Amino acid sequence: MTQTQDETFVITESGEAGRTRAADRAHRALAQLHDGIAPHEYVAALNVLRRMIANLGGDARTCPERESVSFLGSETSAPIKEPSAEHTRTPT
Repeated sequence: MTQTQDETFVITESGEAGRTRAADRAHRALAQLHDGIAPHEYVAALNVLRRMIANLGGDARTCPERESVSFLGSETSAPIKEPSAEHTRTPT
């Protein structure tokens, strides 16, 4: 990244190349992570993790207005559910 005379920052050619490499690696890792997992299974796992976080008194809502999640670059229609009162406990 470099700073221009008008004090704005511009990514350099080598910086863009690094950004592209990092994005490519991230996409490959995400594809590997999701290999063999159906979108509904991924959403179910997220819902279980959210309940576990809520059980420990945490707040698992990173983006509460979202109704779906991205799965390998496409949105899945399976909803992410907020933990219900019956699935949460107050830590003792």
